[in-house]
Amino acid sequence: MKKLLFLLSVIIFIGAGCSNPPSNSTNNTNNQNNSEQSGKLNDIETNSGLTTAPEDKTEKITKDSPMLLTSANFTSGGTIPAKYTCDGQDVNPVLNISDVPENTKSLALVLEDPDAPGGVFVHWVIWNIDPKTSIIPENFKLGKAGVNDFDETRYGGPCPPSNHRYYFRLYALDNNVEIKGLLNASQLLTTIDGHILAQAELMGKYGPSK
Repeated sequence: MKKLLFLLSVIIFIGAGCSNPPSNSTNNTNNQNNSEQSGKLNDIETNSGLTTAPEDKTEKITKDSPMLLTSANFTSGGTIPAKYTCDGQDVNPVLNISDVPENTKSLALVLEDPDAPGGVFVHWVIWNIDPKTSIIPENFKLGKAGVNDFDETRYGGPCPPSNHRYYFRLYALDNNVEIKGLLNASQLLTTIDGHILAQAELMGKYGPSK
């Protein structure tokens, strides 16, 4: 009987020992493992594109500089000197050309007065100017001259009854205008339509002499 009680006591003791909770060391190890796994999951989410990097604002789009048309004789929007009008020598002012596109084959130039009483009045039409031209000097004779609204094939300077604006418009073309005969401004612009690589404009003002 004593042996039986002893065996029962041993069994009860062993059972109680097996049911003890894990040690703090074991808990700490498990917590550390869980934290590492959570960190890895966060890294995976970040790398998978669930978080987006800020947009890059440093990218710059570079464009070719626009073609420019200026004059040594007057500023844009300024007064055209009398020398270049019907009050003076009636020759064209000096024009400076820059930043012509590299693949330009020829240049064309039209001078218009949009303030004329009967509508736009054309003072100068010229095309097939060498694309390497950087200066159009006074009394320019190169290129192919068209018919202006004076019914002449030359530069006709401002000669207004009141204050008017005059627009020098320069066109860079991807071809030469291969047309025999004379063209007016409207015909020229129709011909070069679809061949314009760049355009520049210079405006000057002039009124009647006192």
